[in-house]
Amino acid sequence: MRYHYLDNLRGLLMVLGIVLHTCAALSPSQYWIVTYKASASWADAINMGIHYFRMPLFFIISGFFTIYVFTKKGLWQSISGRVQRILIPLICTLFTLNVIERMFVSSYTEYPYQGFFNVSHLWFLVNLFAYLLIVIVFFRLLKWLANTRVINSIIGQYLIVVMSPIVYIAVLSINYVVEILYAPVSIINSLYILLEYLHLYILGALIAFNSKLLDNMIKACQRYIGLSVVAFSILYVGQSQGILVAESSTLSKVVLEYLTSIIQIFVCISLLGLSKIVLSRANGILKEVADASYTIYLFHHLLIICLITLFNLLPYTIPAVLTFMLVVIVAYVVTLSIHVYIIKTSAILLYLYNGKHQST
Repeated sequence: MRYHYLDNLRGLLMVLGIVLHTCAALSPSQYWIVTYKASASWADAINMGIHYFRMPLFFIISGFFTIYVFTKKGLWQSISGRVQRILIPLICTLFTLNVIERMFVSSYTEYPYQGFFNVSHLWFLVNLFAYLLIVIVFFRLLKWLANTRVINSIIGQYLIVVMSPIVYIAVLSINYVVEILYAPVSIINSLYILLEYLHLYILGALIAFNSKLLDNMIKACQRYIGLSVVAFSILYVGQSQGILVAESSTLSKVVLEYLTSIIQIFVCISLLGLSKIVLSRANGILKEVADASYTIYLFHHLLIICLITLFNLLPYTIPAVLTFMLVVIVAYVVTLSIHVYIIKTSAILLYLYNGKHQST
């Protein structure tokens, strides 16, 4: 596949969930489901760094592959496959692993779970399904937009990039104007969480509709790295001088959100370019990780909670660094083994937890 490096990158982003949630369990803030008794401030730094690019880049790639599959196999012929890949693992995990997680957490921790069924780490599947529906509705419009004369011009790629955060700001503005829309809504938690990454998914979709956009962005990788530095410098100076402070004015809020979002996009495009250089070469380990990434993500959450709870019950305290290494290694080995020796070998389980047929 021409874009196998993007598939490898998406797999690595999902697997990073192990590092992300292990760091969350070591955070001094104690905000996660479980917290280890030996916390570390560096865990928050790692968590923040990963969180900054991980899900934004994931949704760009997901939007790209959704449209890539649609254009290769046809829109209506592909919808069923995409729905199965999203909804089947979501429903199956929600009624199995997440139920077990809910029961375990209720028995051994004081974490206040809301409701018996909780989306927890599956929130991104809810988002993907919503974005899929939106793309289906606006399929022709997005296709037309991606192939307009303006977009195909030299400045086209930059125009799409700089316009993308406006969609995010429009979503964010609803939060300020109509707060009632953001009250918790059972399975999706809130409308804002549901729409937060929509602009990035649409960006990925537009790139897929026009392959020249992706090629041009990757070629301009170094330029986007430079733009990231410039935009970050402007943001840093503005905040340090008290100009770009959310509490000062509505204009400052808008500029602050725009700069934050555009830096995120610049970083993501830079990583797309770097991934082609680093991940393009055939690598058995990368392919194995990409293939198993869905299973690894679905199963790792419960496993990390159990491991941290077990470590907390030990009569001695393991240093935070060693705890981090042990949990990450054990979680990776166990979840990868679950995929290779259990999920992958069963047509039923592969369909239930990956939404895939064994022949594909």
